Parts: sequence; structure tokens; C-alpha cells
Amino acid sequence: MYLRILAVAAAGLLSSSASSKLPEPLPVPQVPVQIDVPQLLCLGCTPRENRALEVLNDRGVTDRRAQAVILGTIKQESKWQPAVCEGGAITSYRKCTRGGYGLIQWTSVHRYNGLGHFAHSTGSTPENFDTQLNYIFKEREWKAVEPVFRTAGLSLHQYENAEYRWIGWGIRGHRDTYTQDYLSRIT
Repeated sequence: MYLRILAVAAAGLLSSSASSKLPEPLPVPQVPVQIDVPQLLCLGCTPRENRALEVLNDRGVTDRRAQAVILGTIKQESKWQPAVCEGGAITSYRKCTRGGYGLIQWTSVHRYNGLGHFAHSTGSTPENFDTQLNYIFKEREWKAVEPVFRTAGLSLHQYENAEYRWIGWGIRGHRDTYTQDYLSRIT
């Protein structure tokens, strides 16, 4: 019946007084819809790079310069490949018998073995990206410099000094270029 009245009204067959007596349309209920959109942390970055930024943010490392230095170091050390042995070979933890291994090239015996023990204690493997990311924050070397990285507003040079104390790298490589690149992309 309602559709018929609408059709007649649309054809102009009802007077204006007749069409004004049509029932009001029922209100459309407002249903809240939550859409989970991942926060874009780094424009053009890989999921691993964005995951690292997410973890850094969660740990209170929120200054873009600090984040860029850390990401630049990981890229210099491993190109974000957790199963990399020093020199670039992709291999298992056990088959990397000299040099560093993983995201930050754990090299010294206590750091290399620490990664293996941590992975075992968490039921994971040393080759796992998230395991390595979490292990970073368990190491005494990180804990010694974490307060610097968590302090917002420091100079790039101050974060780089902390980065060197944390990693103890032997070759500077492209970490400055990588840091500048991340600075331009971190939102």
C-alpha cells in the first residue's frame, strides 16, 4: 500500500494535502562501526620496519630521531633479515659459526648465546624476527642505553652515541644514509 501511494504521489496524482499525509520514513538506526586501521608509522616501510617502530613506540622510544637511528642501525647490520650471518649468508642460527648473526649481528659469545637461550626459553627459534626484536630489549647492552633513546628531544648525535654503545659496530657503513632516509619517512 505504501509503495502504491508513493507511486501515485510521484506521478503527481495526489494533491499536496494528500501527499503531506504520507507517513514519515522510519529513522535509520545509528550503529557504531569500528574499523581497525593500522597506524601508518613509516611511509613505504616494510611490515618488519613498521613492526619495529610499533614496538619502539610501545617501549616509550617516541622521538623520530631516536627511532631513525635504531632502524638505520638494524638496516645496516642485517637489511632486516633475521637469519643473516655476518657477510650476508642467509642461514640458520646454528650454522652461523663466525661473525655476527641476526638483526643486530649479535657477535660476542655472550650476546650470540643469549639470543639462543632467549629463543629457547620463549619456545621460539633464534631465526624468528619477533624473537630477535624482543631479545634486543632483554640485553644488558640495550638496557644501558634505553633511557637515552626514551628521552625525547635529544640531538641526532646523542642518539648515535647511544647506538654505538649499544651495538659496538666496527664499520659505520651506510647507517647515516639509512637514518636520514628513515627520518624522512617516519610519520
